[in-house]
Amino acid sequence: MKKLFIFLTLLTFLTHNEAKCDNVVIKGDTFWTIFFSPFDNYPGIVKLREQLKDYSTNCTEDNCTFLSTWKIVNNRLMLAKIENCKCNDKKQTANLKTLFGDHLQKGLLCADWYTGEIWVTKDQPNSWGGMFAASWPSETRLIVKKGVVISIKNFVYPRPIETVFHRNADSLKKFIYTHINWDKFHKLPLISNGSYFRFDQDANGYLINIKQSENVRPGEIFDKDEMEEISRVAGLIQWPLYYYHGKPVKSFEGLIIVLSKEMQNKFAKQD
Repeated sequence: MKKLFIFLTLLTFLTHNEAKCDNVVIKGDTFWTIFFSPFDNYPGIVKLREQLKDYSTNCTEDNCTFLSTWKIVNNRLMLAKIENCKCNDKKQTANLKTLFGDHLQKGLLCADWYTGEIWVTKDQPNSWGGMFAASWPSETRLIVKKGVVISIKNFVYPRPIETVFHRNADSLKKFIYTHINWDKFHKLPLISNGSYFRFDQDANGYLINIKQSENVRPGEIFDKDEMEEISRVAGLIQWPLYYYHGKPVKSFEGLIIVLSKEMQNKFAKQD
């Protein structure tokens, strides 16, 4: 029997670049980059990844290529070390001289190819209702221009709301499936059939609107009455407010609702 589940993740801004396991040392404290590496924009990244192919891992969905450590030296973003990814069994450190030759300055490589923002954190990601959300309690933004760090700013965000569902996914599942009007759903499959939804929320975390994701198989499309019922139940919940890169996240992609006759028989009796 397939398990009923609801999973919330901020897929709207997750990016899946190749190298994103980087550390950045700022005033002696070690931060890590958020789904990003200055090497993502490096002109010779294809060759570098080939040279370091034994350093990579597939232990996470981010498919980390290698672990880079950067330092800020005289306001410049400098590469100090390249190691294998943490869950790679091989423990090895690259020879920067072999990789970059005369481009090194006192054993370090300046990221002079990079212009833009780099977001880092020291925190563990927020979790709500047992669901992973790609946001953090605080972030630090570095603004870099041709390898020179011209600004460093810290962002500390409000704590996400805590309800009876906080770190308790089972309570959230039970709430939705015991409050939904199953009579609105006339063509339920025998087994669980999940669908993704996108929804927007207001400044207090309550739902404004909800719609199915665009990539939906024909047999999984809900009609107007069914969508109104899904919206009604989701609207009863005060969802957490998350922040990402200095701004509140108001649109979410990744609410999965799994409906079936099996689940109807299990939960409808509790009405």
